[in-house]
Amino acid sequence: MVAANIADFCINIDDILEVSYNLGFILALITTNFKAAAIYYQQNKFRQLIDDVHRPISLLKYSSDLGVLTIIRTGLVFQRCDYGAYIFSAASTVGTNILPMKLVLKTRQLPVRGEYPFNGTVSPNFEIIYGAQSYALLVACLWVLVFDTTLLGFIRWINVQLVILQANFRHCDDIATGRASFSMSDRNYQIIKGFSLFGVPEEQEEIRSFIPFTEEEANVEDDSFVIRFRSCVMHHRRLISHLNEFNDLFNVVLFGQILTSCTLTCVGLFQLVLVGILTFIIIKNFFKNDKLSVSIYQSGWENNISKETKGLILNGLIQGLMPMKMKAGAFFIFSMKTYLTVIRTSYSYFAILSTTTSSDD
Repeated sequence: MVAANIADFCINIDDILEVSYNLGFILALITTNFKAAAIYYQQNKFRQLIDDVHRPISLLKYSSDLGVLTIIRTGLVFQRCDYGAYIFSAASTVGTNILPMKLVLKTRQLPVRGEYPFNGTVSPNFEIIYGAQSYALLVACLWVLVFDTTLLGFIRWINVQLVILQANFRHCDDIATGRASFSMSDRNYQIIKGFSLFGVPEEQEEIRSFIPFTEEEANVEDDSFVIRFRSCVMHHRRLISHLNEFNDLFNVVLFGQILTSCTLTCVGLFQLVLVGILTFIIIKNFFKNDKLSVSIYQSGWENNISKETKGLILNGLIQGLMPMKMKAGAFFIFSMKTYLTVIRTSYSYFAILSTTTSSDD
């Protein structure tokens, strides 16, 4: 499909409307191919990263703290919404290609244009091309579903752990605040069982305990500020490492995602006047770790400085100043600022295309 679209693009290079039509398919399919290749050739690291991020969540969902249970349940609701939205989009994309089958076979006009080195309008060539296009769209949609929903889950569950870490840092110096366990009470179970996204009181989301991330951390006999602070610094470092691993695996893919979003936004506006969902969702759910440095500072470190702890405290404070960034190549960082820049740039190109077309008319 990509090769046929590129061929059609080259043939109609002087027709700006036809070129914009082709770009919509070419860029989207190339980006999807990069996603598929990145996952396929690094699948072991990809699986390991998913397991590393989700492993603490598999324990935290049994936490005795109601605030943690509420935050996780909220994340699960949004996760289901993400899957539903992507499945609906995939089904709609494939459906628009398959449902008008009778009309396509009658008119001999392919839903996705392309140029082939043989006569594509006669049987069985036309039917083979049409079937190949439908299959290619289905496979592309499945790869988008795999990559994008996993990426959103990666962001969401790191965010959940960052929120828990914020509470843990605030509870470091308050030993009277006990540690949570991984044994859910009947009361909390009933509350979470009747969970409603729009009926959660604000106080229910408050974390009232020091939250362990492992079984070993749940059973500490002689608790202290140093033990709690060290645990928080260690898990903060773990999350930073996970994000760095993800950047190593997929920063080039996300760079392509930004370029594609910019171009397709421009082309989409242009086509709309003449006759990217993922990026926005990622930005909307992106890491909100700006409050983590404040929580670290409020941990009570100033009351626990000694020769033994000053190195640990200094390391934790410096680590808190390091922003967690998802990179898109060497030039871009996934943030709201980047997204707004893409929109402004897209509109600028759109204005140029619109002006050029008006001048030609």
